[in-house]
Amino acid sequence: LAACQAANAVLLGAVGGPKWSDPNAKVRPEQGLLAIRKALGLYANLRPVRTHDAALHASPIKAELLQGVDFVVVRELTGGIYFGDKTRDADSASDLC
Repeated sequence: LAACQAANAVLLGAVGGPKWSDPNAKVRPEQGLLAIRKALGLYANLRPVRTHDAALHASPIKAELLQGVDFVVVRELTGGIYFGDKTRDADSASDLC
């Protein structure tokens, strides 16, 4: 965490995977990522979307609809599943924003 706080920028990648998918585990990989987000006051994921001509044939969407696509999805992270109130009992569960 100290290294992240001292840096000019922090690039975060994917965490976890099938090896760590036990929902009952006491420690999970994403806990570290969430702690970094919270400590640094990060509130959004930026997800760039850009097509590459060499891959257009692999998409179920027509190439002419995809050519030139270039945008960014901004995903807000301050509530809900990450930081919202959570409840769970024998009959139900909820994540509140």
